Amino acid sequence: MDLLLDSSAESLVSEVLANYLQLVRTKRVRVLRLGTAAAKQVTGDKLPLLVSEGETKVSGSAIFEVLVHTAFAERILIPTKDVLRYNEYVSRKVDEALLNELNTTLVSTTFIAGHHITLADLVLFGLLVDEIALWDTAQKVKFVSLTRWFVHLQNLPGLREFLERSDRNLIVPLTLADVQAHEVKGKKKGK
Repeated sequence: MDLLLDSSAESLVSEVLANYLQLVRTKRVRVLRLGTAAAKQVTGDKLPLLVSEGETKVSGSAIFEVLVHTAFAERILIPTKDVLRYNEYVSRKVDEALLNELNTTLVSTTFIAGHHITLADLVLFGLLVDEIALWDTAQKVKFVSLTRWFVHLQNLPGLREFLERSDRNLIVPLTLADVQAHEVKGKKKGK
């Protein structure tokens, strides 16, 4: 299968999922990046687009379902109501409100929809990967639960290889010294 991508958030999320599911490494999915003009000329369709050997085309969030099915991961990445709710974030702008909402959600859970990885985690990882890579220590401390979640995901097989292959930076986890130093700075500013 060919996964045709552009620079959109939907394309990035589709690429993250294909990598996490080991479909790229095992060569069951070939990732092809196209510019806007080339995409219209080649496909005439909006990207991302998944094209099977039989020329069947799948777009939108249906790509997620096909990739999960192809990897036989339906039992792992169950599309529950909570998980499907996070698919809506693909078209949402990353802003302070979204980051606060996710950070609050992750205070008491390891993953977005509970205690095991779901499609929601992969969708949000793809949406946030470029944003979180730019964070300084103060932002990591402010969104400490989101930072913990991201560090955990970035080290999972498939996602780590995706980050390295796409020349994206791994974020450095917070240390206790980072948090304490940030707290001391905050107290000095408050005086």
